[in-house]
Amino acid sequence: MDYNELIAGFAAKFGVEGIVTKDGITALSFDDIKVEIVHNEVDGSVLLYGVVGQGPTEDIPKYNAFLLQANFLFQGTGGATLSQNPRTKEYVLVRAFPLEHLDTDAFIAMLEAFVNGVERWRTLLANFNPVREEADAMEQEPLPFSGIIRG
Repeated sequence: MDYNELIAGFAAKFGVEGIVTKDGITALSFDDIKVEIVHNEVDGSVLLYGVVGQGPTEDIPKYNAFLLQANFLFQGTGGATLSQNPRTKEYVLVRAFPLEHLDTDAFIAMLEAFVNGVERWRTLLANFNPVREEADAMEQEPLPFSGIIRG
């Protein structure tokens, strides 16, 4: 199945009209999640690209370490890769699939899993605040020498 047949099959299955593919790129929106589907003719693959969001303004090293660790053996990303767009500085999730192994149903399944992955990472990263978590943990620990000084 070729790229245009996959997009047409998706549109037919869900009754979506007016899907436009320009320069091998098809943009779709699922609620507030925009996914770009890119046809890479060079290696015969389909690339999915979804914006996770802007990163934090503080504690960036912990944030980036968290993302890099999720990429390790794709354990936290379901086979996709988390990265940062060097131009926009947005964090993105990207995944490629060989076109030759896709039919409409497989394409829809991978697209659904990818959109769910973007949504999951948006939620995780929106709630990412290791400084607050560390402060909360410290509040739970008894202070050293507590109970020694009596008034």
